[in-house]
Amino acid sequence: MLLIVGLGNPGKEYEHTRHNMGFTLVDELDNQWKKSSEAGHDHEEGHTHAFELDRQTNKTVHAVEYELDLEDDEYEYHIHAGLMKPQTFMNRSGEVVKQVIKSLEGRGFEVAKHLLVIHDEMDLPFGDTKLSFGRGSAKHNGVQNIIDQLGTQEFHRLRIGIGRAPETESKDHVLSTFNPQEKKQLDSITNGSIDKISDWILGAVRAGARDTH
Repeated sequence: MLLIVGLGNPGKEYEHTRHNMGFTLVDELDNQWKKSSEAGHDHEEGHTHAFELDRQTNKTVHAVEYELDLEDDEYEYHIHAGLMKPQTFMNRSGEVVKQVIKSLEGRGFEVAKHLLVIHDEMDLPFGDTKLSFGRGSAKHNGVQNIIDQLGTQEFHRLRIGIGRAPETESKDHVLSTFNPQEKKQLDSITNGSIDKISDWILGAVRAGARDTH
């Protein structure tokens, strides 16, 4: 079981802000997997399941689970992958991530192997994307809350560069929307990010296959 968490803030007023890049990518991945499932594509055919969560947790998260059939040059893999968007606002993201991970106990879930957190990153130039493992939060409050709640920073992250605005406070920058020039690049950034997520998924699945042999 893999869990992909996109970070952001709920509400229309935050929908297109830099801080919601994690939500944006999880939504795009959900759309692609849903379309692929409905079309019956062999490489990503799947079925959608609701997470089995208690009533209180259900109020604080949008989550869906897919069964996917993936393949590389050598093997075919049948996997379960969850997509998740915490609805607790950014600074409390870790609370519900911890609750959902607890619900996965008994399914072989390991944070260091099976968790990917997607978030905006001011320390990367706008448009750059980078897969990382075991890094500190770099003062990203959502990431720091996940680290605090899980008691570890040993998990994978996809960092989406939003750059810095030297004359703007960090809080104002992350909650700002993209300028017209940046908006023209968003499709390319999204597509490149989806490719990196797919690479991570295959890497995690291959590692799991090696562990069982």
